[in-house]
Amino acid sequence: MFRLLTEEARGDRLAIDALLATVVGDDLPSAIERLKEVRENVPPRKEGRKKADHIWNDLVERVGEMLDTAIDDLVKLEEA
Repeated sequence: MFRLLTEEARGDRLAIDALLATVVGDDLPSAIERLKEVRENVPPRKEGRKKADHIWNDLVERVGEMLDTAIDDLVKLEEA
C-alpha cells in the first residue's frame, strides 16, 4: 500500500510539474524563470486567529512548497 501511495504521489508531482511548465513557458529556461517570479510574488501569511486566516496560511504554504518542488524538478531536468 505504501508503494502504491508513493508511486501515485510521484505521478501527481510529475503531472503538476508538467502542467506548470506548460502554462508558464515555451521552453524550460523560461518556465523556470517564470516559476521563480511567481514564487517571489506568493502573498504573505496573515496573522490572526480566524479560521479563514488559518486556511489562507495553509494555502500559501502549500502553494509555496509546490512551486519550490516544481522549480527544483525543472532545474534538475534542465541539468540532465
